[in-house]
Amino acid sequence: MCIRDSSYALQMVGYMANVVLPLRIGEIVRGALVGSRTGLSKSTGLATVVVERLLDVFSLLVLIGIAGSANAFLVSPIEGFGAYIGKGALVFGITAVLMSVFVAYLMLFKGPQSRLVTGLTSWLPSRLRRRLLEMMERFIAGFEILKSGRHYAVIAVETALLWVLYGLQVYLVICAFGFHHLEGLVSSAPVMASMVVLLVSAVGLSVPSAPSGVGTFHAACMLGVSLVGVADRDSAAGFAVTIHVISVVFYVVVGLIFMWREGMHLGQLKGIAERHGGFEGDGKH
Repeated sequence: MCIRDSSYALQMVGYMANVVLPLRIGEIVRGALVGSRTGLSKSTGLATVVVERLLDVFSLLVLIGIAGSANAFLVSPIEGFGAYIGKGALVFGITAVLMSVFVAYLMLFKGPQSRLVTGLTSWLPSRLRRRLLEMMERFIAGFEILKSGRHYAVIAVETALLWVLYGLQVYLVICAFGFHHLEGLVSSAPVMASMVVLLVSAVGLSVPSAPSGVGTFHAACMLGVSLVGVADRDSAAGFAVTIHVISVVFYVVVGLIFMWREGMHLGQLKGIAERHGGFEGDGKH
């Protein structure tokens, strides 16, 4: 099996771990699995997850900008949408800046980092100090892809396609519930309404919470459909549960299939989570 194929399989297993484990610790599990099963170090695997999350933050900011601009040109703009979208843009904007500064510092100032780590760990045994420096170097290696611009176009197209598919899922469920027959944006501009619901739900899902975002995702999803014209809370709750079940079932089923194919079992995921990501030793396997 090629590395790329194996990486995708392990990524889906990590997504499944996000569904069944709390506080989105599946991200750490995914980084550890990708690192250990593809010949990379676990620290490098974790860095690739950081890069992915950084791309998600920037894509969300772009979508928030598009949605905010589109809302301004509506005949009847969504009441309260500007306030909600403004808060989301502020949070994700600050996050994007902090993450970008962090990644840039790691990539551009390797010498000062090594001296800093060496100084802070001078009281530790030399063997442990070397281990920490190696972990830092392998973690930084995961950001090397950002130095090559030839991947950016492909990443942009794939990211856009992914968000289109997410939006299509929301649109189809809106139609299945008959919301497109109601008054408001959900009927006059169902595509825009789907985008609004998707954005608000994505913001809610990004908050660390119970396994698979139970509670926070549903509240955000219900808020999203209420903004576009769904006033009935029972209908909004049913919509949120349906969207959530579709996603959970997909990630669990596909994750289990790939986990079986990779020769893993649930106990391994639990063990990685209990070791806070399984970075002890940070060796290659």
